[in-house]
Amino acid sequence: MDAIFRIYSYLKYKNNSLMVFDPTYPAIDMANFPKRDWNNFYGNVKEQMPPVMPDPLGSEVIIRLYVDADYAGDGANRRS
Repeated sequence: MDAIFRIYSYLKYKNNSLMVFDPTYPAIDMANFPKRDWNNFYGNVKEQMPPVMPDPLGSEVIIRLYVDADYAGDGANRRS
């Protein structure tokens, strides 16, 4: 609940912000993204999981974030 209250608090003070929750999954053609071999750079690593981590429940969650920002749009101080 604390996390939800933080989201609402943020939206209260950022009144030009918008959050959209869409339960559908977009169709993304993964063929547009070339496969890269990063083993030469990172080596053969595995993500370390905590030993007391609970089993995941429910379905998978995919988060996609889109930001409309004006980077360095102010000519006087180069701030957005």
